[in-house]
Amino acid sequence: MNALENIKHVFFVGIGGIGMSALARYFLKKGACVYGYDQNKTALTQELEKQGAVIYYQTHLKAIERPIDLVVITPAIPDTNLFISYAKAQDIPLKKRAEVLGLISRDYKTIAVAGTHGKTSTSAIIADALHKSDLGCTAFIGGILTEYNTNFLYNDQSPYLVVEADEFDRSFLHLNPWISIIGSIEADHLDIYENQEYFTASFIEFARLTQEKLIVHHPLKSLFNHPLQTFSTRNKTADLFSSYPVVNKEISIHPRLPGEHNLLNTLAAVLALETLGLKRKVVQSLLNDFKGVKRRFEYVLNTPEAVVIDDYAHHPTEIKYAIQTARDRHPEKPLTVVFQPHLFSRTRDFMDDFALELRRADTLFLLDIYPARESPIEGINSQVLCDKISPYIPAKCSTKKTLTKDLSKKKHPLILILGAGDIYLCIDRIKQHVLAQ
Repeated sequence: MNALENIKHVFFVGIGGIGMSALARYFLKKGACVYGYDQNKTALTQELEKQGAVIYYQTHLKAIERPIDLVVITPAIPDTNLFISYAKAQDIPLKKRAEVLGLISRDYKTIAVAGTHGKTSTSAIIADALHKSDLGCTAFIGGILTEYNTNFLYNDQSPYLVVEADEFDRSFLHLNPWISIIGSIEADHLDIYENQEYFTASFIEFARLTQEKLIVHHPLKSLFNHPLQTFSTRNKTADLFSSYPVVNKEISIHPRLPGEHNLLNTLAAVLALETLGLKRKVVQSLLNDFKGVKRRFEYVLNTPEAVVIDDYAHHPTEIKYAIQTARDRHPEKPLTVVFQPHLFSRTRDFMDDFALELRRADTLFLLDIYPARESPIEGINSQVLCDKISPYIPAKCSTKKTLTKDLSKKKHPLILILGAGDIYLCIDRIKQHVLAQ
């Protein structure tokens, strides 16, 4: 029997997070009473409230003093949180988001997408294609699908589940993958893993959980001892190869999203979809209909005079891809990057790499570091990063409040907004400012 079958009343601590909100939507679809807490009212929480969730924005015990079968928590919320302390004192079952997702995955043929980069885009491509095919799927996506304005798709008749296999806190080791995809293994979350060796070992452990097929980026092939399929834009010996830019019409795989990294994401998705029995022509037709994911190289404004692009990139390699793609698509325009670093630990661990990649812009504005779950680290701030970059390009520290004023000092024909924190709150103001110039 499904281990969550008897859960009729569930409380989410941090319900507004992208992963938590998708789980909340799942329980709502299952007919459970969903309650939750979050610090801020957002578009996500308001959507959940419209769907029937009861959400509190202050830590009052009245929010949780009711029959509760399960409290779902996330590492972003400290154990000292009032609701978590109450649940422990009352012996209410507590589970991490990753544990709950792992339990759900046992009831499906799960397609789990792992990797330092590309999880959201790859899983979104697969989920969208399955949703539009006869196969259908349920899907938990780490971003908002543009076409459906949701991070969750549901089909109670389909045996397939699409999930992001998140490496943070070794969360993906809770999953029960039928098909696993590993797109990249590049060090991140060193506050958890310590070094690249431990980081890689965790992915190898995840791969061992795979029941049916492992799909990996070709350069990673030698790490794994069991049968797999590979994809590549550089090595023709891969099981699925397409050069970038796409020139081989026989391959007939043309991603809707720009950039070599998105071609790689698409190739991985194609291998997964073909494993499920979809034919190449059908897959390409489904790919052509993909509308993308919000904050993944999303055009906020696109006119001959001015372009504003928003992207979730928060790791040096992701920044590299985003900047290169922006330059490839708009080579005639000088590039202004607005970047909000995410996490003090990540900024510390990759300070020089961030500096190297951000120098590729023509002009740079740095916002304060978004702390998420972390406390400040002495000597780690945006000004330190800015000082490493300013000898090479015009670079300035700014804030969400002063950003449009700082931008007003000259015209910026091409603006690329980068970051995984709350920089999205600036997007409309930046757009309106550019339009008014």
